[in-house]
Amino acid sequence: MGSLFDVVIAAVGRPSLGALLDSLSCSLPESSRVFVVDNRRPHPLTGATGPLAPIDDCRFTVLASLKRGAAAARNVGWRNSTADWVVFLDDDVDLPSDWVRNLEQDLAAADDTVAAIQGNSAALAVRRSELEAIGGFDERRRRFRRGPSGGRGFPPPT
Repeated sequence: MGSLFDVVIAAVGRPSLGALLDSLSCSLPESSRVFVVDNRRPHPLTGATGPLAPIDDCRFTVLASLKRGAAAARNVGWRNSTADWVVFLDDDVDLPSDWVRNLEQDLAAADDTVAAIQGNSAALAVRRSELEAIGGFDERRRRFRRGPSGGRGFPPPT
């Protein structure tokens, strides 16, 4: 059986990424996967970024986005996922302990007419079939505006 959801994180190098990954490692179902997409900009003086810290969890995969912006990073992540739902998080969120339970409840309550569920701030769950139908995020958009919160299953930024 496949996973109900996978998680995609467009990582821009915030120090909070490690805590987020630790939290996900402890709370995710075994069938879920996490795709950390390295979207960091090179250092303006040296041009270097260095690798992201290694992640010691077989459910986690680090991918490169070639620093083309958040939309491109999210597209790289979801295209590697095989789950029914793809959950997009930014690397500055602080997950509450009941996050997975609430997320699973929100996804289970979504009937077939629901394409996406917006969570608090930088969190969004989208049906994989809808991402495929529209071709993913528009990569010409380099920045996203945040709207009002919608679902319970998503954490606010720290």
